[in-house]
Amino acid sequence: MLKIQKLLASLLVLISFNSLAEVKIRLAHELPITHYGHVYIDRWSKLVKERSNGEIVIQVFPSGQLYKDVDAIQALNNGSLDMQLAVASYLSVVIPSMRLVDLPYLAPSPYDLPELLDLSKPLGSYINARAKEKGLNILAWWAAGDVLMVSTDKTINSSADMKGMTFRVIGGAPAESSLKNLGVEPIHLSPVLLTTAVSQGTVQGFQSTYSFWKIFPNAKYGTNAGTLAMLGYSVLASDRAWNGLNDKQRALLSDTLKEITAAEIEGVKELDKTDRDLLLKQGRQITALTPAELKKWKELTEPVYGQYRKEIGNEVMDLLEKQRKH
Repeated sequence: MLKIQKLLASLLVLISFNSLAEVKIRLAHELPITHYGHVYIDRWSKLVKERSNGEIVIQVFPSGQLYKDVDAIQALNNGSLDMQLAVASYLSVVIPSMRLVDLPYLAPSPYDLPELLDLSKPLGSYINARAKEKGLNILAWWAAGDVLMVSTDKTINSSADMKGMTFRVIGGAPAESSLKNLGVEPIHLSPVLLTTAVSQGTVQGFQSTYSFWKIFPNAKYGTNAGTLAMLGYSVLASDRAWNGLNDKQRALLSDTLKEITAAEIEGVKELDKTDRDLLLKQGRQITALTPAELKKWKELTEPVYGQYRKEIGNEVMDLLEKQRKH
């Protein structure tokens, strides 16, 4: 009897091994392969393959090879894509409460966004529950770097300097309203169109990370306005893909992703410093708002919270306010 039990146990292990060996996961994003987001998602893929002894393979498709970000979220929703690294604000396409990431001065620094949306906390748990209703599973939140107000022709030291300028905005309606409250005319442009608009002088500035700013040699002035605008990323899995894994497989993916997430946040901090130093060497001028002016910008944009409270959802806004107080 004991020999039969051991034989059955061995067969179960073999069946589990063979099942695991067949797991292939398709992950899409639209970032270029030089972007740190791709670097870290690729590192996660390699770590999963190594720790599963090649039994779980995450196939990464960068640069929009399979889908653009918004289309990819829809593909996750209908189960035709397994995973995605997505710009956090794009989730608002299917989860209205995610418009909160476009609110001004949401967190003390851009590196704090993953902590604010931590899945183990009430706010993050609520958002993930809404994601699950749409067939999505939020596996992690990643940080992006500082977002500056980059100008082509002058230093921005105050809200008065912003009056009448046309600025390319990052984010949706709440982000647009924040700029309007500062006297700016917001405009949405793709990176390609923005390059042309800057060279032709049809826009006077744009919100940008240090890394993105590097590709605009004619934009000489950058102002750190705190977290007026923030970027972030989410690692998503479709219900079909995530629920198709067993507990051990999900644990392996989650544990390795936790390590990569911590490395990504620290890596972005270091990249910000490196890119900032490079821009200074190129002759760019980088300033920051004075404490008094920063306070003024926060006061000017604070009404956006009330303006979009109902649209984002009272329940999620209450959770946000409660969590920010702590």
